[in-house]
This record gives sequence, structure tokens and C-alpha cells, in this order.
Amino acid sequence: MRFLMEAFIALVCPLFPEIARRAYVRNENDTITCKINTMDIFEQVAEMKWREARQEGLEEALEKSVRVLELLASTENSVEKIASLVGVPVTFVMKLAKEVRTK
Repeated sequence: MRFLMEAFIALVCPLFPEIARRAYVRNENDTITCKINTMDIFEQVAEMKWREARQEGLEEALEKSVRVLELLASTENSVEKIASLVGVPVTFVMKLAKEVRTK
């Protein structure tokens, strides 16, 4: 494995020294820690932020779905009016209205 890594570095270093250095350091760290593809702190922080943003987006979508369903059940407003009140596309409200009517 080490021979392959050294060969890779010998070929890539002249062309892309920064990429080769990062690849070498990462593989050395993986060898020392007995892990494969360990993430550095910046990658971990980026992944945590991505997961938090995704969770917030899912929660916001759920809240909007509930508001649309409540308005569909309690009022006689048009689909366009409900979409403008909640701030969602008309097609989304039409889809939920169709699902509610079929149940």
C-alpha cells in the first residue's frame, strides 16, 4: 500500500503539489489511526452544518404541510388563496387537497 502511495505522489507532485500533499497526509493519518478515510475537523463541521440545515428544512416543510391541511379542513378558501397564505406553490396545495379528498 505504501509503495502505491509513494508512486502516486511521485507522479502527481509535479503537476498538483497541494493535492498530493493532502492525499499523502490523509493516508498517513489513516494508517496511524487504523481507520479509512477519516475526516478532518473542517469536513466534520461542514457535515454537521449540512445535517442541521437539512433537519431545519424538513421541519419547515412539515409545518407548512400541517398549515395547508388545517386550512383545507377548516376553510372554504380556494387553492390559490391557501397557497398564497402559507407561502407554498399551488401544485403543492393541490396535491395535498387531492390526498385529503381521497381519504
